[in-house]
Amino acid sequence: MPLKRSNTKFLRYMILVLILVILVFSTVIFLENWGKVPEIHVFKGLTSIAPGSGEYDFGIVAVNNVSSEIQFIIQNLGEQDLKIEDISLVNGDTSQFKISTKSTTFTIKPNNYTTFTITFSPTSTGKKTAIVLIKNNDPNKSMYNFTVIGTAVAAYGPKDVDALAESEKLQLHGAMFRELYHTISIGPQIQGFLKRQALKLKMFQVHIFI
Repeated sequence: MPLKRSNTKFLRYMILVLILVILVFSTVIFLENWGKVPEIHVFKGLTSIAPGSGEYDFGIVAVNNVSSEIQFIIQNLGEQDLKIEDISLVNGDTSQFKISTKSTTFTIKPNNYTTFTITFSPTSTGKKTAIVLIKNNDPNKSMYNFTVIGTAVAAYGPKDVDALAESEKLQLHGAMFRELYHTISIGPQIQGFLKRQALKLKMFQVHIFI
């Protein structure tokens, strides 16, 4: 019996020591992480996009065309892992924009980053807007959001340019203007812009030298 009592006391002692060790380690870990949180920031290039008030404008895009992909950066400037729970489009013309990313849920280590892209592909004319919502575990900016904007215009083709030159009797420097129309890299939105500018020239014998 005395031996059994001794074993019982020893076991109780070891359990107590184990509990104390766990408490000490837990306290150390807690103190090391006290005040450390993830901190989300979103950038377009080197430009910071402020949560709530920030926006990005895709400019002018012709209906049924797609803008170039615009890349956005999510950076974690905090001292804990930043957990992205979802990236989505909410409110407004959500169907006119598209988010592309490998995953909508991922973890970003401190001082690290990831990227996602958005395109604007309007199906009707007019100004389009939507909210980009990034749900995350930053205690101060857990619903990070900013606005995307795009303006859609009717698409124009080469025949429109030729007809415009005839109807307005404008000398648009002929083939050079049409060559610019076909080769300009910025896309249909600039083509539409050129037509609208030409319509404003209500005079004869106007020369546009490119």
